[in-house]
Amino acid sequence: MARAKVLALLLSALLCSEVYTSEAIVNPRANLTKHLLRDYDPGVIPLAKASGNLTVYYHFILGRVDNLDEKNQVMTTYGWILTKWNDPFLSWDPDDFNDIGSLVIPGSRIWIPEIVLQNGVEDGKDLALDSDFRVIIYFDGTVMWVPSFRWPTTCNVDLTLFPVDIQLCGVSFMAWLNSMDGSMTFQNDESARGTQTENVTVLTGFLTENEQWTVMDSRVSDFDDLIDSGKGEMVHITSMSFALLLRRQPTYYIVHIIVPCLTISLVSMFMFYLPIESGEKVSFGITVLLSYTLLLLMINDITPKGGPRVPLLTLYIIFSMILSALALITTFFILRVHNHPPDTPVPRWARRLFLCHWSQTVHTRDTTSQLGGSKDDLKKLPDEEAVVKKQWENLARRLDTIAFVAFLSLYGIISLTLYIYVSSCASGSTLCQHAVKKF
Repeated sequence: MARAKVLALLLSALLCSEVYTSEAIVNPRANLTKHLLRDYDPGVIPLAKASGNLTVYYHFILGRVDNLDEKNQVMTTYGWILTKWNDPFLSWDPDDFNDIGSLVIPGSRIWIPEIVLQNGVEDGKDLALDSDFRVIIYFDGTVMWVPSFRWPTTCNVDLTLFPVDIQLCGVSFMAWLNSMDGSMTFQNDESARGTQTENVTVLTGFLTENEQWTVMDSRVSDFDDLIDSGKGEMVHITSMSFALLLRRQPTYYIVHIIVPCLTISLVSMFMFYLPIESGEKVSFGITVLLSYTLLLLMINDITPKGGPRVPLLTLYIIFSMILSALALITTFFILRVHNHPPDTPVPRWARRLFLCHWSQTVHTRDTTSQLGGSKDDLKKLPDEEAVVKKQWENLARRLDTIAFVAFLSLYGIISLTLYIYVSSCASGSTLCQHAVKKF
């Protein structure tokens, strides 16, 4: 009797555990997934009609601008593409599945649109074929897929106004085969709701600021039309793209390039102020020319080779270098004047133009000799060779002063003109529309 009770208790415990286990493994979402994907083919576009067209709505979400390589003209961005479409084969009645209104599954188990980077610098790949991102499916068949991207793309960089330049760079995605047969098109979600195209921008709620570039504005556009394939055949292409208007933060380049350039240029003008007797004029001028070479090498590191336009800063440094070279050549001439042999007098025109006082002194000596002055009167006058030597030395000093004023004035006028031009361009002046990027 006791043995029968024990067996009955064990049997009831076993039955209860089986019932509990069977209830624990029941998953309504798993049943719903099996129901939706029972006869589903993820490789075929979900169209209820053979001649239908599927519209994929999208939003661009910008995460950050990683880098803009001016030398190679490549921009690297990171972000997401929020895509939505309706799949009639993935709809259900929530009342039949425990009021489940949405379902999250791996994106590889259903059809997702073909998205290929169009203007990338690396081998293009389809996000749909190489995606581990999940999708969310709503009961009415709406599917949402948000893949991320971090790809380098080409960007036509214009460094005319460097380092206060503004660059316009774009990223374009397209669908190849699905768009060629006209079965799929891209359309921006805001445009579909009636927003004008010029007012559609990239979503920047998750944007991380770049230390060198600031996103001033953005535009989103899509293309859906026939294009010439190059063989006389028209091909249907659909694409979506966004463009960024980027302003450079110039602080680093102002501190490390512009300020040293202005300082070196200003110091080079004081080469004429250096005393001729010091003997350091030539070595000082050569040192200045070498400094300009280093500045040009710094700019060359970021300037693309073979670009159609040269940065104004590069032209300014070249101009300053030429001006310093001319100043050095002028110094050679002034040193030659200073050390001129005293056996040759200073030309009359040079004395009248630069040495009025010494011209009067020599004239007085000549007049005294002609009037038959005494030897004592002639001894009071300076020695003739000493006078001529002094005249050449004073002529050299006077030329130094004139050259200092002339070169400093020319340098100041060119610098001020360039500053006004660049400032007007940075503020959007019509004088330099070719150098200012706009949408």
